[in-house]
Amino acid sequence: MKQIDVLVVDDEEDVYLSTKLALQLLQYEGIDVNVKYSASAKSAIEMIGEHTFNLIFLDIIMETVNAGYKVIDYVNRNHNDDHISIFIRSGQPGNVPEEYLSMLNNIEGYISKTDCTMSKLHDIVKSLA
Repeated sequence: MKQIDVLVVDDEEDVYLSTKLALQLLQYEGIDVNVKYSASAKSAIEMIGEHTFNLIFLDIIMETVNAGYKVIDYVNRNHNDDHISIFIRSGQPGNVPEEYLSMLNNIEGYISKTDCTMSKLHDIVKSLA
């Protein structure tokens, strides 16, 4: 069974809980998904430093309007060779300040929270398995 370690970084715990529930169903398809949660950029950075993740679902606007970009910057600087896939999942599409656009070349994709379905989550995880 293939294991995928996922970190959900979002200040809305419901987003984490629904993601975890949706991804647990992949076990029936032979993919063991381990989902961890962080409600802030600071704790996400600590967790990424302590654990290995294959995939990060990342909100941008949390404790500050650019909190998610701090996580991206940390991954780019410290884990660029670890093949961590980052998907931005935000409720405010198109709100990317120009100074952060250069970071986006290392982002695997973007999902609007309103368009994030179980099927889309499964497709993303399956692409890593």
